[in-house]
Amino acid sequence: MVPRNLIVQLCFCESRSTKWILISPDYSERMIRITCIVFSLLGLLAGSLTVQAQSQPAAESASAAYKKESSFYAKVYGSYGLLTPGSELNSGTSQSSTFRTNRKGLGAGWRAGVGIGFIVNDFLNIGLDADLFLGDKLTTRSSSQTNRYVFSATDEATLRVVSLTPNLTFKALSRPTYFIYNRVGVVVGKVLAYQTSYRYTDQPAPDQIKPGDSMNSGDSKSDFTKNGLAIGYQAALGVQFRISQALRGFVEIVAINQSFQPQRQEVTYTTSTTNAGTETTAYIEKYERQGESTSTTEDGKTVYHYPLYNVAMNSVGVGAGLIFRF
Repeated sequence: MVPRNLIVQLCFCESRSTKWILISPDYSERMIRITCIVFSLLGLLAGSLTVQAQSQPAAESASAAYKKESSFYAKVYGSYGLLTPGSELNSGTSQSSTFRTNRKGLGAGWRAGVGIGFIVNDFLNIGLDADLFLGDKLTTRSSSQTNRYVFSATDEATLRVVSLTPNLTFKALSRPTYFIYNRVGVVVGKVLAYQTSYRYTDQPAPDQIKPGDSMNSGDSKSDFTKNGLAIGYQAALGVQFRISQALRGFVEIVAINQSFQPQRQEVTYTTSTTNAGTETTAYIEKYERQGESTSTTEDGKTVYHYPLYNVAMNSVGVGAGLIFRF
């Protein structure tokens, strides 16, 4: 039996106060339970609406703060060219007349740069990068032996180039804290320094020297004082991740195809022999699109004319850097 005056206690989350309802004795026990369930559900619904109303301003505030982030950014970065497909590779021979090709070409080395950019939308950025390429010194050694004489030679090459790269960055996969991107750009560079050297000795083996033997050596240094623009393209695949509100980091794999055409080379060649002593010769080589393979004179030096040729400095490497939003 249900008591004549049944009092049911209900708690509502939105006011955190207690409500008392007087239930008539005509209600059955089942109806009382249904009434309690209904009021409980109403209380839960009201509580959830209150929580949602309280959290909505915070979410809107965070969204507004995100939208207020600047669309402009600056970056600093560095990369290293590990592979040099398509670049010029020198080969060296050993005393047994075998040979070995270098693993690295002119594209191997460090690049350090800065850049600016603008975020067009959620999928596209446009930017302009400037970097300095400090090529590794490439060394090739050769040696061979004929009778008692051993011929040894060393080739070296160094290259420095400064480049500008206008580029487009496409976001391939975006997440709240990171995104995957690919970047393409056109590379236009100026050769700051391109130098090669060649040194050799031709003399009897140390344990086979005899009186009157001739000792020969030579040293040639070439300075490419005039070169065409180093033009090519760049492609990269990387991941950019959020560090703070205004700071981002990124790592990437970057491929660069770049080449230039030497136009003028100044050579100083010094030879030394036991009988003739030391002699130094200076001459100039010019590389032209068309002309005659002949020699002329310039400032008392012989000038040799040759057709233009291409020097490739391609690379595939890894890079990393920081991006600042401002």
